[in-house]
This record gives sequence, C-alpha cells and structure tokens, in this order.
Amino acid sequence: MVLLLAALLMYPITGYGQYSILPEAIHVVLASNSFKAFNYTWLKTIELQAPAVTSGGAGAVINITVGVAYPGIGRLFFSALPFTELDTQAAARTAAWVASTLAGVEFNRYDYFVAVQSDTPIIGGPSAGALMTIGFLSILLNIDLRRDVAITGMINPDATIGPVGGLKEKLEAVAMEGYRVFLIPKGQRIYRYPVVVEEKHFFIIVRRIVYKSIDLVEYGEKLGVEVYEVGSIVEALEFFSSHTLQECSFPVESSNLLSTNVDQVLVELLSNASSTLNTASGLAERVENPFYRNSLLSSIRELQNSLTRIESLAHSGYKHYALLKLLSLYSDIAYIYGVSCLLSGNATLEELLSGYGEFLATIDSWIVELEKQSTGYGALELLSLSEADIELAKQVFTRAVSSLKAGESDAALKYATKAFSIGVRAKVFATLALGLGAKNGEGVELLSSLTSLVYSNALSTYSYGSAVISEASGYTDAISEASSYYQVLVNASLSRYTVVYGAGIYVVAYTSYAIHLVFDQDIDKKSVELLASILRTYLCSVGSSIPPAIDFYLLTASEATELSDYRVALRSLLIATTLSQYHAITGCCHVNSLQQNPPTTPLTTPGTNSTEVSSGNTSTEEAMPKLESLELWMLSLAALVLALGIAFLIYAWVKQRYST
Repeated sequence: MVLLLAALLMYPITGYGQYSILPEAIHVVLASNSFKAFNYTWLKTIELQAPAVTSGGAGAVINITVGVAYPGIGRLFFSALPFTELDTQAAARTAAWVASTLAGVEFNRYDYFVAVQSDTPIIGGPSAGALMTIGFLSILLNIDLRRDVAITGMINPDATIGPVGGLKEKLEAVAMEGYRVFLIPKGQRIYRYPVVVEEKHFFIIVRRIVYKSIDLVEYGEKLGVEVYEVGSIVEALEFFSSHTLQECSFPVESSNLLSTNVDQVLVELLSNASSTLNTASGLAERVENPFYRNSLLSSIRELQNSLTRIESLAHSGYKHYALLKLLSLYSDIAYIYGVSCLLSGNATLEELLSGYGEFLATIDSWIVELEKQSTGYGALELLSLSEADIELAKQVFTRAVSSLKAGESDAALKYATKAFSIGVRAKVFATLALGLGAKNGEGVELLSSLTSLVYSNALSTYSYGSAVISEASGYTDAISEASSYYQVLVNASLSRYTVVYGAGIYVVAYTSYAIHLVFDQDIDKKSVELLASILRTYLCSVGSSIPPAIDFYLLTASEATELSDYRVALRSLLIATTLSQYHAITGCCHVNSLQQNPPTTPLTTPGTNSTEVSSGNTSTEEAMPKLESLELWMLSLAALVLALGIAFLIYAWVKQRYST
C-alpha cells in the first residue's frame, strides 16, 4: 500500500510534465498536458514583487507572476486576487506589447499571462505596468533580473514611464521588504502627500487635510534604500540587469526620398493658401455690414501674417515643420473663405458643401488608384495614413450634411471646412508617396499581415488611455482626435488593411500624446529628448535606410525641437515611434532580440542554474515521447501495485473465513 500511495503521489508530477523552481524564481513548463488545450510547446514565467497601496492607505508589496507561452496568437490572460480595476488589466496588455516591440519579437506569435495576488485589498491602477514590462522583457530577452530592485510607474504605449501615487507608502513598504534600490517615475522625486491634521476648538475637534512635500531620495537614504528617477523602460532595465538595449545614432541619416516631393507640395500649398486668402479679402470688401466686414478683414490679415511666418520658416530650411503648420492652418483659411462667400452673396452654403464634397470624392478616388499602382512598403505606409485621413474627412463631412439638414448653418460650414482641410492633408501624404511604388508586392504582403495586430493594439491602447485619463479626471483635444480615428478604425474593421493600418497608427500615437498632455507636468525639451532616446532603440531595427513616413516625422520633430515647439516635436516623435514599433517586430536584424533562440524552440533558462530542456539537436517535440513513456511506466507500476494489494486483501479474507 505504501508503494501504491507513492506511485499515485508521483504520477501528477511526472505524468504531466517537468516543473522546476529555480533560485531566480523563473519557471519553465514544457509541453505539459495541462496546456494542450492551448497547444503550447513551452511556457515560461517569472515571479515579481510590486509596491502597492492598500485600501487602508498603507504601503504593501504584492506578488505578480508574468509569463510568455509559445505558440500563441497575442492573447493576454489576467488573473487578480482580490479583484482589481480595469486599468490594471489594460496596463498588463500594454506592458506585453511594449516588451515585445523592444525585444524585437512578433507579438502575435506568443500568449501572455499575468497573475496578481495580494493578502489585502489594494488600490488598483496602472502603477505596476512598468514592472510587468520589465518582467516580460526578462523572458523575451532571456536575461536575469536583480532581486533587490523595485519599481513603480505607469507604462505608456511609447515605452515611457508615467507618474503614479502613493510613492511615500510604497517606499516604506519596499524598505521593509529589504529592497536596496527603488525606481520611481521621472519628475516625482519631490512628492506631495496628504496628511490629516486635527485641531481642537473647545469641545469640537476639526479634522482637515493638508499636503506636505517630501524628498523621496533623502527619505530613502534614511530607510536604507537608493531612490532613482527613470523616464523609460530602457532606463529602468539598466538598473535591473547588465543587459542594455542598444541605441542607434539620432537623428539617423535621412533617406531624403521625400525631399523633392515635400518642396513641391509646400510651394503648391503656400500658393493656394495665399490665393484663397486674397480672394476671401476681395469678397469681404463687398460685405455691406461694416461689423462683419471689418471682422472678416481682421481675421484674413491674421491668417496672412501666419502664412508669411510659415513661408519664412520654409525658406529657413524648416520645410517639414512648415508643412505641418500650414496644414493645421488650412481649416481656418477654408472657413474664412466660406464665410466671405456667404456674407458677400458669392455662393450659398449648399454650393460650398457641394464643392467640398466633390473635392473629397476626387481625392478619395485618386488615392485608391495610387494604392493599386504602389506595392512597395514605403509608399503603402504613406498611402495608409492618407486613406485614414480621407475616411476621417468623409466622416466629418457627413456631420456637415446632417447639420445642414437640421438648419445649423454655422456648424455645417465648420464641419465642411474641417473635412476639406483633412482631405488636403490626405492629398499631401498621397503626393509624398509618388515615386516610391516599387512593384515587388512585398509591401502589400507585409502591411496586410499586420492588419489584425494593428487593429487589436489600437483598440486596447485607446481603451487603456481613455481609462487612465478618465481616472485622472483629465481631458485634452488629443484624446478627442484619437477617438475620431478610433471610429474610422472600427468602421473600416478588417476589410481594408490600408485604412486599418493608417487609422491604427494615429489612434495609438494620439492616445499616447493625450496621456503625456494629461500626466506630464510640462511638455519641454526633456520630454522630447526622453522619447528620442527610446526611438533610438527602435531605429536599430530599420536598417541603414529609414522608411519614408518615419523619416518625415523624424525630420519634423528635429526642426520643431530647434524652434522650441516641443508639443509638435513630441507629437511627431510619437507617430514615428508608433510606426517604428511595427517595423521593430517585422525587422530581420533587430540587435536587441536573441535570434539564436528562434521561437520554434524553448528559450534557454537564464543563469548558471538553468534547467536543460533539450540536449543536442533534440527538439521539444522529440522529447515528448519520453514523457509519454514515463507516464505509461508509472501507470503500469501503479496498476501492478494495486493488483497486488487487491490480491493480498482477497487472500487475507479467504484465509480468515476458512480458518474460522
């Protein structure tokens, strides 16, 4: 019976795969029957500890396990005990995405796991996002992590680390747990925290909340913890590991593929804008009402002055920045022209809307035709941005028509001129794509293969950004712009891969921009330099020649930074970063990924105490029959012991019966 019990106890362990716990708390599970429902050949996890704040306001350290499984389809499985808020789950998905792009692996070829466990109810939120990203990176890059380093911070889609609360309490918690290094978001060294103060007035006690400031670095020294500010996952990883994500020079050599097209487009747009304002000025002079006439002429002069400044920027060499500034001005130019036409009696509102509608229809047909002729990746990427814009323009123009039918003339004109300006932007990026259409089919295949990934990533990023911004009670026009492209994305679904790609890029970039506007204390040169340093890591994957779309926004950001327009620089860098993330996971020579460990075989466990998962050229699939043989052997042994036990019991019963 003892042998039977031992066999039955051993069977669940040996019969369902090998599970080893290493000193680094890294687990490897190989092809176990428990995971056959998901068809995984391997699953690798790492246990981490995250600083948190309990519902009672005290600091705590909770356990988080993150894992990566192959083969997968980009799913993220999240478990929390006790339950936590939605933004914590959204942060987990963002963490997996950022880690995969930095590691240069295809996100959709893996599944990701996060398990959060705490002994006490905690305040949810995205503050564990940075830690989860580090955990995923350690698995994907196959590196050890220091166990005396703790981190707290929100993970942004662009790999920057955002601000969080409860830093004083979290610092006290990690000090109690014996950590020696604590990483906090950049800009939060001087931390303000609430304190309840009691004041006695005769027989009445009045309690009020006051805010005090504390230097976390100095406070950490008293607790025996070194506190450092980090702005990105790239910086944070250097504290956790000796592994450094390689950066390429920045700005990288421009491909100059768009230089001629940018010059031509800029000259044409400046000429058209100037001509439109001159025409509007002549129409405004014919307005009988002096108040309206003077107001129109004043607005036209302001726009002409802005146009002169943009023209000066173009002549000074800031042509990419000048082009974006001019495009942002086109809506106002078109609106003033429309008002001048209406007040002077030169055209009716119906006629104006008809003209704008014909323009959008013409541009739409032209872009679709260009897409059929262009199969190179660089051209299709620019055309995708154009198609996203033209779809947005049609969406906005529909509102103009609805407003016209409802008798809302001013709203109809504003929507129509906004749609027109978006259509102009679509035409510009389509024009930039001219001459880039290498007919090798590679672009079509690569871009279409990214459709589902771009779609799902845009949806989750927008949900994440909306959740954290809402929780912070913040708002910015950037999230409204992201919402507009989100509607384009949803309407396009998966039917038109170019629209999905372009709209998905804008959704992620503008959501990231909105997060920065809400959570950053200020958008300054340091903010731009931080994002540029992250982009240097991604640029290592694009090779010697930068794709045209990335090149355009890189040059725009560089020019905007020189002119101290840091918001335009940050927004341009975020679009370039979003584009680069997809190039990073499709690049053939990403320097940060461990290409010697292809995803078809398990990654080698880090450290000197690694568990060997195979020997020689034996693959995981080849090792499986051995496990099945072991399983059959144990079953046979258990059956034999059970049979002997039953025979012994029958013999004892028969002997006792006949002896009596």
